[in-house]
Amino acid sequence: MLSLPTLFAPAILHLRLMMDHPEAVICVGEQYQKQTLRNRTYFLTPQGATPFTIPVERFGYPSPATSEISLAEHDHWRHRLEEALRSSYCSTPYWQYYEDQVISLCRCEEGGRLMDFNQRWLAFILGEWDIPLPSVVAEWSRGLDHHAEVARPSSLEGHQLPKYWQVFEDQNGFIPNLSALDLLFHLGLEGRLYLNKL
Repeated sequence: MLSLPTLFAPAILHLRLMMDHPEAVICVGEQYQKQTLRNRTYFLTPQGATPFTIPVERFGYPSPATSEISLAEHDHWRHRLEEALRSSYCSTPYWQYYEDQVISLCRCEEGGRLMDFNQRWLAFILGEWDIPLPSVVAEWSRGLDHHAEVARPSSLEGHQLPKYWQVFEDQNGFIPNLSALDLLFHLGLEGRLYLNKL
């Protein structure tokens, strides 16, 4: 059985992994790792693949389990997330269709745990493509195979993932493996057909 980390608006290839492994689980008992996709994703902007990081509360050393990581509520990051999504995707074919749901997710209850925030986004994205939502497990156990993080967009340049039209393609060329939100806003429900081709 495949064990994946909790991820914020996961990359497209992460979704393909979930499709290939419907028995996969999200393990949140691991020691939290900074500077990873657990609280970061990549959106498309005129400058290319641009990271957006969800701030978390400070913690001591050693890092606690991922299940204990709390969202920080400073720097108006929820508003910045809304604005990042709007400026990146407002001219895509499906932005208007998903805008209300996405803005609602950005504004969801303040505080709380990173894993819960991530799971709400994942449930929304997977639900649109009828992909089963992996269950969350508190700790690793025998029979679970940990999977390394899927590559970030910058490390996939030159790889031949199928192209789909992107709003800033004339400035950047096609950028593969961004947040699955990029695929959703550009292709809508047809994003599932794209995932099937990977």
